Amino acid sequence: MDAYIKRGIKVTLIISMMLGLILMFIQLSFAFGLWLGSVAGLINMLITSSYYADLLFEEEFSVVKYGLFFLIKLGFISGSLYLGIIFPNYVNIFMVALGLIMLKLCLYVTEFYIRRRKE
Repeated sequence: MDAYIKRGIKVTLIISMMLGLILMFIQLSFAFGLWLGSVAGLINMLITSSYYADLLFEEEFSVVKYGLFFLIKLGFISGSLYLGIIFPNYVNIFMVALGLIMLKLCLYVTEFYIRRRKE
């Protein structure tokens, strides 16, 4: 895993923990939803980076392995959203969705600031 993804994971964890602590005082389901979505999004990114590395650098391409990775990723995303639907009093589905895309947002924003600093 390269430094780009590690930095994004670190920033995402810090932001989701701080934002979750603030949201705990507003409504607890917001914080749980954000944390659940962030964890599912981080696991999704780790699985994605793992199977893309295998896909690009492995000698043989295995359709079964690729399909299994895809189903696991889909399971994490749909499972976290499903928990938001089934338990709306404990997990806010909108915060789960925000948590799922938080890693991508953090990567874009940090990359934007890094490039802007270089100019």
